[in-house]
Amino acid sequence: NSGMTPNSKRSAYDEYPKLTAWVKETKALLMLQKHQKKLKLASTECLEETRIVLILNGVEAELRRLWNRQSRERRESGPSIIATEDELYDAITYLLIEHRIECEL
Repeated sequence: NSGMTPNSKRSAYDEYPKLTAWVKETKALLMLQKHQKKLKLASTECLEETRIVLILNGVEAELRRLWNRQSRERRESGPSIIATEDELYDAITYLLIEHRIECEL
């Protein structure tokens, strides 16, 4: 254990740079919307922390479809660019642990 917290230097070694950029952009947009809403509320009212849940409808089936199509075509013998189910679950775990974003399959 290096003692790093989720938001420390560890982010420099991010395995999911595009996903992290999307999360930062989405959270910034939500914060802007939340701030605009706060301005409209009475000063005594408080907004709860935003909960983000991604609904990944059909993702597993789509991955299987892409893998099946690729195995039928077999044009390239190089490494696949299609994510595996293990990589999907790894990314979902990453979102939950690092960014507190829940995913529903």
